[in-house]
Amino acid sequence: MKLLPEETLIIGDWIFRDRKMIGDDNCERIEWLAKNYLKAVGAEDGNWTTIYQDPNDKRYWRHTYPKFEMQGGGPPLLENIGSVFLTAEHKSVEINIQKYIILETGNDGGHRYIEGKVFYKGNTRRITVFFESKLDEAKLTINTPIKIQGEFQDDGEAYGLILRHALLM
Repeated sequence: MKLLPEETLIIGDWIFRDRKMIGDDNCERIEWLAKNYLKAVGAEDGNWTTIYQDPNDKRYWRHTYPKFEMQGGGPPLLENIGSVFLTAEHKSVEINIQKYIILETGNDGGHRYIEGKVFYKGNTRRITVFFESKLDEAKLTINTPIKIQGEFQDDGEAYGLILRHALLM
């Protein structure tokens, strides 16, 4: 009943049975996961959407009712939104990033930094991570999952997010 590593989307549906509209097996599974397994970590859209984290693999999941034209928003949907979820109140954060690219500058003998994507305020946003130490920069390997801590900065939706003074954990 738990989430499998290869799962990224579970879509519920309503079916007629015995003259009643009921949720299918996916609806029941989504509700079971939300009530018994996943850990709630945030809400969006006036609480129509809940963000959960899988306690096993730490991936984040969005639980919503996307069919606004139907009663109660229709059947549920549970979709994977990645391994990073940030909220507006974060200043100093510790995050895991699974996929990213390594970029380099030519300044001061050259610095390495990374760019990846995170789920923030209901959207997937680009994040750029600048490291405090060249020793940490040297340890970076393409798409090797990393855990980092740093100072979080959001200058608005028109710009990417920034994590400054990052340290590898």
